[in-house]
Amino acid sequence: MNMVMCCNSMPTSLVLLPRLAAGVTNLPAHPPRRRVFMALPGYLLLLGCCCMVCAGAAFARPTGETQEEALAAKQKNENFAISGYNSFKMATGLKSQKHFVAALLQEVTERHEAAGGMEKFVTALPQPEKVRWHNIEKKTSSMPAVEQLMSVNGFFNERPWRRDTATYGVQEFWATPQEFYANGGDCEDFAIAKYLTLLYLGWPEESLWLVIGETTNKSKNELHVVVAARLGGKVMYLDNTVRPGAMLLTEEMLFQRFAPIWALKKQHLLAFFKVSE
Repeated sequence: MNMVMCCNSMPTSLVLLPRLAAGVTNLPAHPPRRRVFMALPGYLLLLGCCCMVCAGAAFARPTGETQEEALAAKQKNENFAISGYNSFKMATGLKSQKHFVAALLQEVTERHEAAGGMEKFVTALPQPEKVRWHNIEKKTSSMPAVEQLMSVNGFFNERPWRRDTATYGVQEFWATPQEFYANGGDCEDFAIAKYLTLLYLGWPEESLWLVIGETTNKSKNELHVVVAARLGGKVMYLDNTVRPGAMLLTEEMLFQRFAPIWALKKQHLLAFFKVSE
């Protein structure tokens, strides 16, 4: 079924900071209530980071540093840029609290590893899917990188899409690959399974990001998550809404209907806001 399946249940606070940095002021006065562990730390940290960004904007480039040197440093440190957008790095390792998006990724990664990681995931697969998985795994060393991405994208995009409220009884739940394969899931569950699988297959962590953004091709924007994988000088995107399911998206294809807000990986969180035209 050719449907667009998005995460419209993710916290509204995900979208606040980049918009504030871009000067957008028409924000909802009272975002929907979510679980306390997500809402309060998230809002406090968003406010603090926004103040730091505003206070330090004039000192973003060291004295004597050229534009080319600044761009090279940005690419070295962050390794991820999107045409038409500026970005700034968010803190993810504060002692007292983490940004709640980074905390969610850490929590699901720890649960995944505690449950046995990808090895346990593979042993639990039905036999036909286990054979297919082993074929992907065996061919990884000889398969071109694009085909690896297509194989992983197609494998997981066959799983059913389901809302967290229907499966787990909560507004937002980031599932491990094992939980996702058994129960289906929404867009971040597809993305997490692909992200952890690519790491398991040997993709370097610096080449992979989870990208959270808003769909822009509907009357009502919805939050959505995809995987970004760097291939040389370009980035390809793994999305659960594509048909056929193995198809990869370029930046030009994806951003016709998607506006990035966050790029996330272990220990790294970038916030994006569109450059004024």
